[in-house]
Amino acid sequence: MKKFILIFISILLVGCGATKVTQTKYYNSQVTKRYGSLKDMINDATLVAKVKIKDDGSSNKSGKYVYTTYQAKVEDGLKNADASTIKIKMRGGVDGSTRYIVKDDPLMKKGEEYLVFATKNNDGTYTTLSDAFGRMQIKNDLVTSLNVANNEVEKTSQATDYKVNALGYDVMRSQIENMSLA
Repeated sequence: MKKFILIFISILLVGCGATKVTQTKYYNSQVTKRYGSLKDMINDATLVAKVKIKDDGSSNKSGKYVYTTYQAKVEDGLKNADASTIKIKMRGGVDGSTRYIVKDDPLMKKGEEYLVFATKNNDGTYTTLSDAFGRMQIKNDLVTSLNVANNEVEKTSQATDYKVNALGYDVMRSQIENMSLA
């Protein structure tokens, strides 16, 4: 009976697509612009918003890269954020038993909050500016850029001179609004 149960569970796991990740490979970052100020980021972004990641993302391979698309709830739209939910697409994700990660752009997780500076893609998804630097972590209502909050990003990235370290969200929001109106 125990043998039958083990075989049955194994069949269910295989049938449900449960694949164990056995290796991790890294992509190099594709930073397109070095940002020196918040104003530069606001000007280049088609969307600026506080978002909460709603899922663990859906990965697919396109050409030589794996991409993950996340559903994100717009909690506070600061620039061109008309929808209540958007899709954020980033390089990296899982393909078969391999996890692909951009060296200085860690994958997002369900429940995390970010301030995103993004551009709209032709397929309606959004991509953050210069990989991780168009995405700032929000924890306990404090905004911190990933090049400060994440050790791996801080060690590897030369993409920006602009850093935010535990700035209150309301203060950051006010700065963005003032720069958008200027």
